[in-house]
Amino acid sequence: MASLYEYAVNAENKIDVDEKTVDSVYVGTKAVNDTIIALVREKYEKEKRHVLLGFDGYYCVDWDEILSSLKSQMQEAGIELNRIHINEVFLSKEEIAAYKRPFLEHDPDLGWENQEGRLEEIMNAEKVADLGDRLAALKEKKNDVPGVTVVYAPGACVEKLFDLYDYTFYFDMTKDPVMWNLWDNTLIPVGHYTPDPNYYWKELYYVDFHLLDNQKWFMLDRMDFYVEAVDPTQATLIAGDAYNTIIHRLLDYPIKQVKIFMPGAWGAYRFKQLWEVPGLDNSAWNNISSPKLDMIVDLGEKRIRLPGINLLQYGDRFVGKYWDERVPKWWPLLAAIDDGYFEDPDIPMERTAMPHHNHPSTDYARRHFNEQFGRYETYYIVEAYENSATMMGFKDDANLEEWQEKCRKAAENKECIPDWRDYIKIWPTAPGDLFLIPPGTTHGHGGRQMVLEMDTNVNSTTCEYSFFMHDYGRHTWNDTERTMTGKKCNLQCRHGFSMDMARRESWVKDHLRARPQVVKWTPEYSIEQYTTLPEMPFHIERIHFAKRAEYSTEGRFLHVVTLTVGTNVTIRSKSDPQRQTTVDFLQAAAIPADFGDYELINNTEGGCTLTLIRMKLG
Repeated sequence: MASLYEYAVNAENKIDVDEKTVDSVYVGTKAVNDTIIALVREKYEKEKRHVLLGFDGYYCVDWDEILSSLKSQMQEAGIELNRIHINEVFLSKEEIAAYKRPFLEHDPDLGWENQEGRLEEIMNAEKVADLGDRLAALKEKKNDVPGVTVVYAPGACVEKLFDLYDYTFYFDMTKDPVMWNLWDNTLIPVGHYTPDPNYYWKELYYVDFHLLDNQKWFMLDRMDFYVEAVDPTQATLIAGDAYNTIIHRLLDYPIKQVKIFMPGAWGAYRFKQLWEVPGLDNSAWNNISSPKLDMIVDLGEKRIRLPGINLLQYGDRFVGKYWDERVPKWWPLLAAIDDGYFEDPDIPMERTAMPHHNHPSTDYARRHFNEQFGRYETYYIVEAYENSATMMGFKDDANLEEWQEKCRKAAENKECIPDWRDYIKIWPTAPGDLFLIPPGTTHGHGGRQMVLEMDTNVNSTTCEYSFFMHDYGRHTWNDTERTMTGKKCNLQCRHGFSMDMARRESWVKDHLRARPQVVKWTPEYSIEQYTTLPEMPFHIERIHFAKRAEYSTEGRFLHVVTLTVGTNVTIRSKSDPQRQTTVDFLQAAAIPADFGDYELINNTEGGCTLTLIRMKLG
């Protein structure tokens, strides 16, 4: 198995908010509990009755720790706490499994997205009504001493119960702990009280993420309080109005995220020379801007850690009105680093290269998986070392029927195709090269280079489609043993061959080897835009400068920018210079669509290049 490793250096988003908002943020579990106790006391003193609290939240929130801590402090305060797990109103495990089955069995390898799914759909309506009656009766109960009932866990505050609570809370969790629990088989799904040993990734990606996210959107617009519950012993509570103020203010700034690294079969070692990531032995993927990443919000003396996806509550500001209306709750663009440095330049590509794979178009992704968008990809070469290469397309004389048959046999036997180089075109690379990778293009990072991937996301639940057709028969990385002894890679030849556009090297040379063209030049800076294809939904651009440059989102385009040459650059608003951030080498920032005119300031000596992706339409 493999794990995720986080890197949070210079990841803080320092924002300026009013003192009232800062005072509405309560840091530390004791402060959180004291605040809840004060709310209960105030309500009791006014109405002398039982108080009802709704604790909704995401997967992997440690409810036992949170409620045990709260109960202990309430007992000290003379308040009796009763708890009701919302699981009691869910359908049986068998009925929930039947609900999920069509989404999971739609495709033998993959699945069908439950985009519109709601937790209410796997609840027993009669049990929900009965719980509502019980809560209403409790609310009428006059008490001689303060008493409180907490209904908790994902779905506690669904619409039919929401108005019964005196106060509603949303306990949030970032994506990484959810993935860690999934891989460790410790994730507790809705309808369960303990981990389900048969629970697997398709349930999370295709069904549960949507159930959870759709409940989150419902809660974020209505909750009384937001609770960051990543560490239950160090929780942070934010009043609902203050939370919305913070998110709105955050969208006034360029947004940085906590990077994640993941080792893998083709993982390499340039990261060791650039960053200190404890415990990471090699880096195959390094996400630097994505809906799956977290944000650290710095309010001065107080810090909050939030899932990046929460920005989509106000998608019109972040991605722009055009895309927010057409594909709601979608984070369209990502940036990632593919490390490819090996000290020995003669290590074979069977170790350094990605599998041979392609990606689905929007039409294919919607027809086969009910996805929001396709996977449109680029490789931008940041650094190239001896024998650097990108694999893309097939040789002009390659027999593709023969190739596909060899792939099928290799997939069945989990082995390498010895003469794979006779079919796949290998392109030597240099810094500044840009490869366009429209859907259906067989390709792969060949190693011996540092690649900045700038791509589209198919949705905002972290799902991604790479149809691997050949992976050299090698083992994957085992992060427990720190060796290449993991299971061999799962291949998707059926989808890969269905999507394959059979692009030959001559076509790749003429259409996918993009060239930069100057679109603006001044004595201070220049802006280049790479050539493109009609089916590619975004532009890739570069801004070169020595001291200063300027650009604009035009109030319409989300910009995801990465510093690919230089050490440290400030990105700041021209109209309000206090709205700024800094990025380091190979760090990205997402500049919200409504940010407007901005300038770039080089904080060190030497030239700088900021490489940028933005949608064409907006």
